[in-house]
Amino acid sequence: MTQARAVNCAECGRSNPRPATGRPRLYCSAACRQRAYRGRAAGRPPARPRADLVELALRLRANADQLALLASGWTPPPGAAELALDRLLDDTVRIATRLSALLGERGPRSQA
Repeated sequence: MTQARAVNCAECGRSNPRPATGRPRLYCSAACRQRAYRGRAAGRPPARPRADLVELALRLRANADQLALLASGWTPPPGAAELALDRLLDDTVRIATRLSALLGERGPRSQA
């Protein structure tokens, strides 16, 4: 007997439980399926990067919170201060670069 494994929705990236038998669902809901269909009909690229954007935005927010703590005077344990700050800044730059690349692929938001 095979064990069910979760797969992600092709539109929003949410986790979908995979059935033990049969074909796995591509979309988590009828709304996601319809949104994907409308996007394909309009010639838009697939929305898969949306899940990547959410994950990267959450990581960026967590890093910003940690940087705010450091700026307010909180200090990490002795010996870890320099390494922690260097890693945090490097990670923040990588996240911002990746977010910029993903948003560049999708184009700027309209200001309407």
